[in-house]
Amino acid sequence: MRLQTDPLSGNSHKIRMMLVLIGKEYEEVTVDLPAGEHKTPTFLAKHPLGQVPALEDGAEYAYDSQGILVYLNAKYADNAHVPTDPLSQLRVAFWLSFAANEIQHSLSVRCER
Repeated sequence: MRLQTDPLSGNSHKIRMMLVLIGKEYEEVTVDLPAGEHKTPTFLAKHPLGQVPALEDGAEYAYDSQGILVYLNAKYADNAHVPTDPLSQLRVAFWLSFAANEIQHSLSVRCER
């Protein structure tokens, strides 16, 4: 398993935490974002939007941090971290979306004077 990441990516950090939580070993590969490595055809084959994180699991590629969290939970944690009743699933989906928005926008806010 290989995690394509950037050390400053909050979304990548969520995936690293989940991998540790479920005890899954992985190789971390830093993507050179300033050089545009995430927009190369090779990387775009792994993540069509050209963003980190991207997870290579054998022949499968998972992308989007929320999608990767759901994938890892379903495949390796036997859904231990996601409840099965619809209302609880709704709440988990809400918090995943909320966290994604907060991470994306809180870290990318620029101060203009």
